[in-house]
Amino acid sequence: MLVRPFVVSLLLLLTLTPLRIAMRAEAVEGLRARFEVVSLRVASTGATRGLTGRLLQFRPGGRFTVSGITLRQPVLLAYRSEIMPSELSGGPDWWIREAYDINARADDESFGRAVTSPDRSKLLEWMVQSLLEDRFHVRLRREPSEANVWALTVANGGSKLSRATNPACAPDDLPGPHCHAVSGGVNQGMVGENVTVADIARLLQEAVFVERVVDRTGLAGVFNVNVKWARNTFLARADTNPPNSGEAQSEDGPDVFTALREQAGLRLERQKAPVARLVIESADHPVSD
Repeated sequence: MLVRPFVVSLLLLLTLTPLRIAMRAEAVEGLRARFEVVSLRVASTGATRGLTGRLLQFRPGGRFTVSGITLRQPVLLAYRSEIMPSELSGGPDWWIREAYDINARADDESFGRAVTSPDRSKLLEWMVQSLLEDRFHVRLRREPSEANVWALTVANGGSKLSRATNPACAPDDLPGPHCHAVSGGVNQGMVGENVTVADIARLLQEAVFVERVVDRTGLAGVFNVNVKWARNTFLARADTNPPNSGEAQSEDGPDVFTALREQAGLRLERQKAPVARLVIESADHPVSD
């Protein structure tokens, strides 16, 4: 009788160990991921207007080049998997004023191992984290909190999304030209081919609201989506509690709330969710090259 608990514990250990090893390996890889070459200079033309640091990606060959970026922007890039801009606070008084030109390159081995777009995105986050620590001496802490999020749910009457028919694209397949391909923006609407609802939520989060959007539809599978809206999203959000006053039609066409409900059978509503806030405790002016 004494053997049975031990056997169960051993089976649990054998089951969990590979996952723990994989998680630890990823954490270690993240800690040691650094650009092979970094040039950092004060931007002679000042901060670049309209630059969104969290949307930056590697260029061909593993290059990371950006002009006129303030310190706050690479912090948002480095921790974009964890936080939204509203969940970042602290920082010195100059971190949204002083700007820099960065010209960096990943080593061929690290960049070559990151074969998918998500892999390269994560690799860039790790390398920018190292750059912030090495050159700006950024120190930060995480604080548990609660925030308003946009919850994407199914509207009354049910979903109107069209099921995708491409057998070569599954929900967990890698992004490609005709797989998990979605585009759009604030006044552009959204077009997607073979996308999941998570892909839709991600586009709304990054390119429309720049606030956290959580998929709570329960819809599985891949879909084709074509939703058109025209009104400025930020003006439409004057009243963030349902019923949203910005849902009314205008001469320019529907806003994102109305368009999603009428054309896709999806609804955006405010809900609470736990988040981790990032607080910048200190940072130093870097030594320019």
